[in-house]
Amino acid sequence: MPTISAEITPKLIKDNKLEVSCSYNNDAANEAQNQKALQSFESEVGLPPLSTPLAVNNLIFTNGNHLIGEGQAIIIPMGACFTLDLAFLSTLGYRVAISLPATGEVISENALFWTTPELATADYQQCSIGTWDDGSVLKSDDPRFGESKNEYAPNVFQLKVECTQLNTLSQESQGSDSQLRTTSGDSTSMLIEFLVMDKDHYHSSNISFDSQPTTSLGD
Repeated sequence: MPTISAEITPKLIKDNKLEVSCSYNNDAANEAQNQKALQSFESEVGLPPLSTPLAVNNLIFTNGNHLIGEGQAIIIPMGACFTLDLAFLSTLGYRVAISLPATGEVISENALFWTTPELATADYQQCSIGTWDDGSVLKSDDPRFGESKNEYAPNVFQLKVECTQLNTLSQESQGSDSQLRTTSGDSTSMLIEFLVMDKDHYHSSNISFDSQPTTSLGD
């Protein structure tokens, strides 16, 4: 029988440099869609409600002897519109790349976030990404996330989030044209499993959760 165990945590952390959490994208155009997606999860018995997407560590997701997913993960309802909320330790800013390793699909290829003037001491700088590079909203049942239906979760996919330090940032002008130039430093990446649930799968008796203490690195 398929089983899952994991530890609920406020955010996913890599090397005390990169933090990732997930929230619902409740912009006016998405609010009704999210209400519909969450309707089945309003009354839980023995399981956390999905009033926010669940971030979990130490995921073990198996079907018999077959390992389906492990490590750091997000659990989210089928059909929900969502945003990835990042915090990265830097002094000047960083570049964000988000992709699906299994298919090569790119969500964000070259998003830049920076602060001026440059900070004297590195601190967590936050950003949120809720759309693909083409402007379409991130949605848990988007066909671009692939379809890996199994008897435990309607869909499971993996995202790679990579943040790269900006070492320099400058604006160059030629006549009426202006171009931003940067040089990059060290990168930190995180692989995140996404478990997209419907009501029947989430209410399975084979799910067990523990809780981790609240962390405050990037708060």
